[in-house]
Amino acid sequence: MFPSKSRLFHTIALLLFLAGIPTNRADAQQVEIDTTRDSAMVDSNVNNNFGVNIHVPVGVANNNSIRRSLFFFDVAGAVPAGATVTNVTFQFDVTQQGGGLGHSPATYELRRLTSNWDEGSGDTFNGQANFDGCSWVDGEAMTPWNTPGGDFDSVQLGAVFVNNPAGNLATFDMGNADLISVTQDMLDNPATNFGFLMKNVDETLLGSAARITTREDNFPANGQAARLIIDFSMNADPIEVPASALNVFRGVLLAGGLPETTASDDQRVRLNPGFTISAFEAPVWLIFDANLSTDTPGALDISYEASAGTPGLTGTLEAFNWAANAYDIVDESNPIFNNDTVVSAPLTPSVYVEPATAAVRTRIGWRQTGFTITFPWEVRVDQVFWLEQ
Repeated sequence: MFPSKSRLFHTIALLLFLAGIPTNRADAQQVEIDTTRDSAMVDSNVNNNFGVNIHVPVGVANNNSIRRSLFFFDVAGAVPAGATVTNVTFQFDVTQQGGGLGHSPATYELRRLTSNWDEGSGDTFNGQANFDGCSWVDGEAMTPWNTPGGDFDSVQLGAVFVNNPAGNLATFDMGNADLISVTQDMLDNPATNFGFLMKNVDETLLGSAARITTREDNFPANGQAARLIIDFSMNADPIEVPASALNVFRGVLLAGGLPETTASDDQRVRLNPGFTISAFEAPVWLIFDANLSTDTPGALDISYEASAGTPGLTGTLEAFNWAANAYDIVDESNPIFNNDTVVSAPLTPSVYVEPATAAVRTRIGWRQTGFTITFPWEVRVDQVFWLEQ
């Protein structure tokens, strides 16, 4: 019987891998999503729909009419399932604010819609209200909102101060941590993605209404439709690759073999030192081989778990450099007397993975570097594996 294990993790990366915590090796990406639906509603014409207008209004007009804009983005159609959203910006273009009676700078805010809605085919600015899309009273065609003016969450997902009286094209950004979490939920649960609503923070502020460019506007001088700029990462779980071959290059095998090195299960390969011609040579030297799932992994670690029957030993971990056709030392450490130590080192895949075959090889050796209490001393190896991501 051997004492219970007390593992020492030599690299933070290994600890993060084993704990299932994403590391900075995740595949970071960015995507920009344009709206697939955009519309608006006003409380002064409760049945009007803005589905085909080249701009939608937001804010409060000089006649005290409240305007709210709606935007839908197909998050799940643009970001891969399983991705982690790390940052989100809601970006929109404004071409006019206020009117003939003057204008008031205003702060616009973003909220999450909680009910579905139709874009519709109404052209409110040209007198076509239609009844096939959202309005102040309806979300879907002829289906009322639970609350007139739209059903939206109470959490503000971003806010921005807008002051654009000249009618020039101006671009504005919104976003905060809540927008990130909401976008993540839209990715993970697309059935409950109903998009966003934009409105004035202060809906009593006359002359604060602005025009926001829609996807129906193809005139470049008016900018582009509202968009989400999403940063995300793919945090795939690492693959643990056990050794597929074991060669006792030097040492006296007492018990065990390759099957004892494929899992951390207290089933060990046990070895005594073998013959050497130099004190600098390792009298116990094991070579392990494996094949990864790809010859171009995003990240790679080599790890082993071992213990020593005496203090005074040093373990050397080497990785085979296929380009140089030689071993490189990637770690040196002292195994704990009668307690398992997990040793790990990161590897450069382009150097330590054989092209085409995806083969990897490691050599692990132990030699006496201090006072030992027994001879012949013993080394016990419980597991050898590569972590591929």
